[in-house]
Amino acid sequence: MPNDIVKVVGDNLRRLRAQKGQSLSELARSSGVAKATLSALEGGRGNPTLETMSAIAAALQLPMGDLITAADPAPVQVVRSDEGTDIPGTANDLRLIARFTPGGTVEVYEASWPRRSTRNAGGHGPGTREHVFVTRGGLKVGPLGREVGLAGGDYATFAADEPHLYEARANTRALLLMQWAPGLPQAAAPAAGATAPGT
Repeated sequence: MPNDIVKVVGDNLRRLRAQKGQSLSELARSSGVAKATLSALEGGRGNPTLETMSAIAAALQLPMGDLITAADPAPVQVVRSDEGTDIPGTANDLRLIARFTPGGTVEVYEASWPRRSTRNAGGHGPGTREHVFVTRGGLKVGPLGREVGLAGGDYATFAADEPHLYEARANTRALLLMQWAPGLPQAAAPAAGATAPGT
């Protein structure tokens, strides 16, 4: 893991362990991770594996993302294809691209745009967000005036309760997650004639 992520892990681990009222020794016993390893992690040192992070998260009874995610993201957050939090393991590796806790409905779309196409989308409703992960091609995407360019493997999230743009530079495919705020009538399904995200 990069040093900045290890520091985030250390800060989060120290804070979350204290919130749970566990000493390093207690956490070492419940997780099976050596006390010296836990101490090094809390000090922002070491290179924790997927297995170590998973064991600590299970012992603290919280999602692993709580350990590896920094503070609240900016209004428009971009994660490039070579960024994110890499978590090496013995059988497989993971890359945490984004983490969010929805309070309402989340819809998942596979979307495609032909080359040189543009879609100006209106706002969807108070508190809605869109999450875009480009799998092929490239997009200019985001609230009007604050668009960002994305290539294959890049991710962005932004407020979708204001007008926003999708502009394809090439034939493009992406996964779109529409995060509706709780209680919005659109959350069940787009109304007749309403537009889905990115369309």
